[in-house]
Amino acid sequence: MINDLAIMPATEEMLSDIVRLEETCFSSPWTRKMIEAELTGNQFARFLVAREAGGTIVAYHCFCALYQGMGFVPAGTRPKYYANPVEDAVIMEMDPLVLNAGAV
Repeated sequence: MINDLAIMPATEEMLSDIVRLEETCFSSPWTRKMIEAELTGNQFARFLVAREAGGTIVAYHCFCALYQGMGFVPAGTRPKYYANPVEDAVIMEMDPLVLNAGAV
């Protein structure tokens, strides 16, 4: 089953499917308006969906690009930093645009 799933960024066209899934999964779901605001209006929000080969969205994940929201950008990685050899440490630095704008 997992081999038949595609993980991809969500689009506005997927909003109705995401809302339907939200309402199915949670007793106090976010409203369509709330999800739409995050999907289309929050520059730091990221949505990923898991879609079956037939097009049905079976899962979604919304998260914030926290470090970017604070003015940090990835600058590189430190290979084999963690115990798990697959994981690398992401090295962050302040975004020069943010620094030059005096936002920090």
